[in-house]
Amino acid sequence: MLPGRIHVSPDDKVMEFSIEKSSGRGKMQAFDKQTGEKFTGNYSAYYSGQNARGEGMLIGDRGKKIKLRLLIEPGIRPTGRGTGSDGSGKRYDIVF
Repeated sequence: MLPGRIHVSPDDKVMEFSIEKSSGRGKMQAFDKQTGEKFTGNYSAYYSGQNARGEGMLIGDRGKKIKLRLLIEPGIRPTGRGTGSDGSGKRYDIVF
């Protein structure tokens, strides 16, 4: 798993995040230290030029769902960024 983080707005907090290095699809995990909610989910990605674009969903053990869009830069150690949203209108900025 590749480590990363999620910045949550407008709460101004940071969540732990990790994403599986894979080809085409993989797993993701996140953890909200403030609430103790653990998130798991999957993503799928496809090549678009020299990068990959992906979409995924993180589902918390307390029921929260976060829909994500990702831009992944392939390599030996891929990097990426993305945005997400939940049903309450919060914004999630992802980096890994």
